[in-house]
Amino acid sequence: MGIVCSFIVLSVAAGIFTWLYNAEREKGGLPDADINILYCSSGDENTDAIKQQSFDAIAENFMNEYTNVKIKFYSVSEDALQSELAHSENMPALYESTTLSDEELNTRNLVDLSALEIDSDMYLNADHNIRQLPLGLNIPVIYFNTSIGTAEEVPSIKTLQELCADASSELVVSEDAAEMYETLYAENVSTYVHDHAKETFLKGNAMAFLGTSSDYLDVQSKLPGIYSIIIPNTGFSCYTYTSLWSIQKTDDDVQTVAEAFLNYMTSDLAQDYLYIQAQNAGIPVTGSAVYNYLNIYSELKDIAEFLELPFAD
Repeated sequence: MGIVCSFIVLSVAAGIFTWLYNAEREKGGLPDADINILYCSSGDENTDAIKQQSFDAIAENFMNEYTNVKIKFYSVSEDALQSELAHSENMPALYESTTLSDEELNTRNLVDLSALEIDSDMYLNADHNIRQLPLGLNIPVIYFNTSIGTAEEVPSIKTLQELCADASSELVVSEDAAEMYETLYAENVSTYVHDHAKETFLKGNAMAFLGTSSDYLDVQSKLPGIYSIIIPNTGFSCYTYTSLWSIQKTDDDVQTVAEAFLNYMTSDLAQDYLYIQAQNAGIPVTGSAVYNYLNIYSELKDIAEFLELPFAD
């Protein structure tokens, strides 16, 4: 009888200890949770492999800090994203929602992310849906094919077009970047917008290309030694966001961990994995990570001063 009573006392004590341990762990860390995270694949095998590796590395670092949390990334194509979200039996806690419209976002049961405390002034300017958190920036960048011609500055779009015409070449504008250039230069650029502006430029059929920082690595690899770049200098800055993410509203431990991990994705370590090691399109969204990026890709160094300028409304 004494042995039985001792066993009961020990069992109760062990239960109380476990409860106190879990409570203290949650107070100082995160609750137990397994979360699935969905991202969009590009269709390029090498690009997607590097992207998966970067996500896995970020998740591993996070799980090393919070050993009671399990994180798994998986992917679908952009075309299959809506179908996956509509028919998935296990809805991902966190997913890449860059391609979803505001209407689609507003009809989904998503967390309002405007209350997340992120240490970056980059979230104070450009608009984005409150149900999304951006992990990268798109900065306007003007590219020249120097085998055709170049310029030291671009005071106006009209002047740039005339330079291209004098070289018997063209000026092309990325559809994704057109609004930023119209905002910065107060000029209509619709005449120069092409569906395949970057491809036209990379094939040598245009002297100048108004694109973004997301195009930089493609230009660097496809036109080695025959390109130059200018960051617009109009006295104002302007940018858009890339790589936007959303959290499914569940009001439980899974949501808590998803919010913590998304916040972690803005850390210097995670941004380094995403934009320096994995070379995802765009540049980091947090200040110190931006400067680390620009120290490596020094051709883009003028972006640092550009981001200090007043934001153009």
